Amino acid sequence: MTAPSPVPSTLLRAALLHLAPRPWEPEANRAALLAAVEAAADRGARLILAPELAVSGYSMRNRDEAARLAEGPQDETLQALAALCRRRGLHVALGLLERDPRTGLLHNTAFLMGPEGRLLGRHRKLTASERRWATPGRPTPASVVDTPWGRLGLLVCADTYFALPCRTQALQGADLFVVVANWPPAGIDPRRAWRARALENGVGMLVCNRTGVDQHLDCREARSYAVGPRGEVLLDGVSPEPTCFVVDLPLVEGRLPRHPAALEGRCPGHWSALGLDGLNLGDTSYLWGPAPEDPVSLLLHPDVQHLRHGAGLRVAALPEGEASRRALETLASTEDPWPGDLVLAGDDGAGPFLADADGIHRAGDRDHLFRVCGALRLGVARPGALRHPEPAVALAKEGCDLLVLSGSSISGDLQDLLAVRCLERVPVVLALDGEAWRFLPPDGHGPWEECRVEQPTVLPLDVAARRRRAVFDRLDLDTLLAGADPTDR
Repeated sequence: MTAPSPVPSTLLRAALLHLAPRPWEPEANRAALLAAVEAAADRGARLILAPELAVSGYSMRNRDEAARLAEGPQDETLQALAALCRRRGLHVALGLLERDPRTGLLHNTAFLMGPEGRLLGRHRKLTASERRWATPGRPTPASVVDTPWGRLGLLVCADTYFALPCRTQALQGADLFVVVANWPPAGIDPRRAWRARALENGVGMLVCNRTGVDQHLDCREARSYAVGPRGEVLLDGVSPEPTCFVVDLPLVEGRLPRHPAALEGRCPGHWSALGLDGLNLGDTSYLWGPAPEDPVSLLLHPDVQHLRHGAGLRVAALPEGEASRRALETLASTEDPWPGDLVLAGDDGAGPFLADADGIHRAGDRDHLFRVCGALRLGVARPGALRHPEPAVALAKEGCDLLVLSGSSISGDLQDLLAVRCLERVPVVLALDGEAWRFLPPDGHGPWEECRVEQPTVLPLDVAARRRRAVFDRLDLDTLLAGADPTDR
């Protein structure tokens, strides 16, 4: 055995095995995995990650193909890994195609093996994008595991696409998200989402991706990634050939640090809509009524003198402060009735509001306000409220067509957080003095649309085209709503 490289006690050396599992070659993939674990241990790594489906490869066409490659905890891969972990004193997380010995169900699973050769944790992929063969998992405490350096939250690839799997684990005390992935470079750039997950929870994240070419995926430009609890990027690795990325994680008094302020200000009593069924909503007219037939005109920092004279359904998104106050005063200063096809969304210093022909409606002490304005379903919130993911998910489940935020400035961190909110399938607009940012949900797994526009301007929003929803719905509501007023549920 090679003596490991010395690592200071103030650091945890982690290794991300950026491997290239080959389809239908489990024996070769297993041998490459075990050799890579040995080599990482030689470099002083104590926590080692391997990719999603590291032995089977990824692209099974059906359940029969997957069943021939599936393994259980007593089969060769985990038994060989257990012996290696005992011999080298390692923690190793990896993704396997799991066959449940009791039910025969197949799962896309992340396992964590400990230094005594014992399985410490298991997380079955919640999002189950491998619909041809995989049974989705469910949130369970077994996904968050105690180690000498803190609690590790196990996740698989697209579990990080949506916000609430990470949020649930953060509330369960995870000090580090450990992600096994098979995320190809086409479509959404996952690094923005991964960094946002760390920021919104104050929890660092390690993502071990793969490289190489599978039956249907070219991952030679795929990224492995590491980010700290304040969003600091520690590793952004790419390699067309198998390699081992090493990252040294700082420890504070022997523990992985968190940024607990990220979880402050949660308002679970305001989020009872999380309990609505939002899975794969197609024709939503029976739930939310018909959408506006024509595109809505989104007015960004408009000339308030001309608000009465537009045509069609219009939403004026106003910056925080004077612009919002002036617009309300202008529309209230004459005896003319409020235009029935106009809604103002802003923050006049007294908090976010929506104003329409029925009056001024305020969020008050809530972190967001949702209101149905004719055929349009609108939400407003303070930008700081969207540092938490729950309001956006709750609004998505209520059928929100547009979420408007009024602010005075935008940082890079806030830009990342607002961008990933549209992954919950709600368009988001932030109105500032002189500019605005618009984030539109992606089509399928593609990238979201993000743009900065100078004001004043008018942008169309096709509400009818965006009413179809696929909100993540495998939630641990007891954890997410802990502390909520029971009367709000």
